[in-house]
Amino acid sequence: METGRRVFYGAWPPAGFCIQYFLLWLFDIPPDYDTVTRLGLLDHFILALICAFLAFSLAHRITGQPITAFCWSLPSLALVLFLPGPMFYAQNLVYGTRIVVSLLAALALVDSMLLARRQAGRRERVLEYFEKLLLFLVVATHWLGVFIVAVLYLLKVLRGEMGDTRKEWFRRSVMFGLPALIALVLYGVQILRIGYLSSLATRAGLYSKTPEDFFKQFWSGHFADAFGEAAVWMFWITCATALLAFALFMLPGLRRRFAAISAANLARTLLLLGIPPLLMAYALPTAVYIHGFSTMFFVPFMAVGPFTLLPLLLLSPLVKDKLPSAINTAFPAVFTIAGAVYILWLSGGPLALFPETRPFFRRTGEFIRQHTAYDDVVVSTTLGNIGMDARLTGFALKNIHPITSAEDAWKIVGDIPREYSVVLCEFGGTMKDWGDPSIEMLIDAADTTLTGEDCTLYRISKPKFEETYRRSLAQKKEMLREPINSNLDVFQLGRLHALACEMPDDGVARQRRQEIEAVFAQKKKPEHELNDCVTLCGHKIRRIAENRFAIRLLFHLNKRLDDAWRIGLLAEIDDSQKERLPEKDRSGKFLYWNFNPVVPTSRWKAGTYTSVGTTVKAVPAKYMIRVGFYDHVRGNFGQFRYVCTVDFEHLPMPEGLSDEKGPDADDAMDELLPGNGEPAS
Repeated sequence: METGRRVFYGAWPPAGFCIQYFLLWLFDIPPDYDTVTRLGLLDHFILALICAFLAFSLAHRITGQPITAFCWSLPSLALVLFLPGPMFYAQNLVYGTRIVVSLLAALALVDSMLLARRQAGRRERVLEYFEKLLLFLVVATHWLGVFIVAVLYLLKVLRGEMGDTRKEWFRRSVMFGLPALIALVLYGVQILRIGYLSSLATRAGLYSKTPEDFFKQFWSGHFADAFGEAAVWMFWITCATALLAFALFMLPGLRRRFAAISAANLARTLLLLGIPPLLMAYALPTAVYIHGFSTMFFVPFMAVGPFTLLPLLLLSPLVKDKLPSAINTAFPAVFTIAGAVYILWLSGGPLALFPETRPFFRRTGEFIRQHTAYDDVVVSTTLGNIGMDARLTGFALKNIHPITSAEDAWKIVGDIPREYSVVLCEFGGTMKDWGDPSIEMLIDAADTTLTGEDCTLYRISKPKFEETYRRSLAQKKEMLREPINSNLDVFQLGRLHALACEMPDDGVARQRRQEIEAVFAQKKKPEHELNDCVTLCGHKIRRIAENRFAIRLLFHLNKRLDDAWRIGLLAEIDDSQKERLPEKDRSGKFLYWNFNPVVPTSRWKAGTYTSVGTTVKAVPAKYMIRVGFYDHVRGNFGQFRYVCTVDFEHLPMPEGLSDEKGPDADDAMDELLPGNGEPAS
């Protein structure tokens, strides 16, 4: 599965520049999912090393002993590498939101080293140029960079690094801000060229309504989810101590003492790591709410702050030449053990990223990990049935590729030169009788079948997979030799049309495409034209668990879409059955569901048919369903059109799946898919 074409997003510089994609472009490497994930894990490891070296360098100046400083750096290294929150972000987050965190940590390290060398009477031009490069990159990568530059500039002014005269202050200020200014100018040129200037404020979320309980969600929800509930007060205590220490030790009577200088340097580093993310969350709450993952920005602060720099900051007033030997020996050991205990405690359950209320993902992920080899390629047509949850891949330690046919699987493994096995993973409902017939052929050709508590794995060796793929392809081509049967399922017609488009453009392929398009033209209804680009051609709905339903839609793209859109579903429940809904949902007219298709709409080809699917959680009742294209910033694209009226209660349960089985059996509360809390109309 590819990550898709890079779409410039006018609200954020991260869409303008991303180091990962620049490297892929530079070395002509396709941006497939595996490559981007490996780059993310490499960035995660580099971030851990930067944070550890930052803690080591600051501790070495306080203690004067390399071994002791190394011990002080161990909590920072471990917190980034093993804390579940940062690990989750490293595996599931791409683009600039992740890389800007490493840039922030690197900038704090360079600033700390520059400060130490200037106090020693040395000037490091290489470090100064590197600092300017980092200032350019953080602004070009993410809006967080603007707050980073502003905070660093203010800290330099307070430390008297901008000169004593107005002329000197102006010259140094211009030299300091020039890299950031160049990045903003290039960003301005970008949005002018792609025509986003008029909608910049709207796309940045400045006109959107911020949820009233956003900051409660942010601290008690997102922040606690990433670092644990105790991390909230740890952050505020560390931040307040750093602010107080910086203000205290900058007083004229103290600022020249060695202990005061050391404490001020530690406090300055903490403020540089902690204040910019805090300012962004409070200055642009709507943008943070829309784009999410905002607590990722706090990873460097939480890594080096509570367990390393905060205790060193409290110990620094004792410094003369170095800390007493007893403190050097005892304190690093105490805080290293505390950091290890904290990691183990969070990994044991308190984090909502891996909540104990959803053990389905732990059981299933561990089952996949235990029964798949390193070279196995795991695919599934039913991955959407459990909501494409990132926790599953986190526990499985494998990428699970969503597919709809054997052709999709071949696109993933076709260029692999080594020996491999394809493992079809079935959960949340059977793969048979739902999708492409080639999937059934692959299941029948499986060498081994392993059935777990929540899923089934079908392993197919490389030779048998290739043979089955060619056989299924030949079978479809044989179907194209005969005139198209108008009674075929619309999804089969769509797949045959896609196959005819991929075949050499001869008379037979052209004729079959025309026949299929004629069949669709007969079935086409004006009310299914969602907008001037997209027409809904068909739908399927089936039950996969007690309160979960799979929905598959078939679209025809008349004209190419330049933007990626979400697909929205509005479900209007019959008034006589509203009492079945939870009390909080009874006042609304619709239930809202929306999702991002696996293949972004910006990559759909004009003139083709595209099948997409998702699952929804709903109380079994009678619903009138509408479909449309939607974006939470740009609004609706066209209209939401009526599709069908379905009584979910009368949809049969799949064979072999009881009411108690499946991903919903362990839910402690009703939970919609990610993003479903947003209204689609």
